[in-house]
Amino acid sequence: MRKPRNAHRVFAASLLAMGVLSSSALFSNTAGAAASDPTPPAATSPHGPQSQPGLSGLSGFPVPVNPQGPAAPAAPQGYATPATPQDPIAIATPPPAQTLTSTMVEGPVVTVIPGTYQVASVTCPAGTTVTGGGYGLNGVVSQAQFFKVSVSRQTNNNGWQAVLNVSPTSPYFYQIAAEATCASFT
Repeated sequence: MRKPRNAHRVFAASLLAMGVLSSSALFSNTAGAAASDPTPPAATSPHGPQSQPGLSGLSGFPVPVNPQGPAAPAAPQGYATPATPQDPIAIATPPPAQTLTSTMVEGPVVTVIPGTYQVASVTCPAGTTVTGGGYGLNGVVSQAQFFKVSVSRQTNNNGWQAVLNVSPTSPYFYQIAAEATCASFT
């Protein structure tokens, strides 16, 4: 930004208005005061005279420095550990590695005629655990308006079940079989 041509005059006039600069010093081209001016020469700083103290700030509420709060509760007794162990520590050996085996088991096929529903279920073999499941569907599956699989879930007896409802207006019959994923460690 370019300074105006008369910037020094505006600055001097503002110092004169604040009482920082005397009129005799302003018009005499000297930094000191004229013989008729008893005031000492003032610095021509934009922040005011350097020989006068500045304004004091407002005093507020006293703030404690490094206040101390309540003491922490005492540590519970009886949890100290000895510096050296009394007995040697036994290092356990890890168990041998196991392999996870997963197989798909399919239950019997159930036929569902129009206007009825049937439950298809399957149970995992002994020694295995059900980890998931689903169902297989046979029939005219492109005509989805005629059937609905209302349940496909894990059972309490380590298996899977699926429920198929066929509409009474269906010209088709459908077949469903529950499928379970059974897993075991060997």
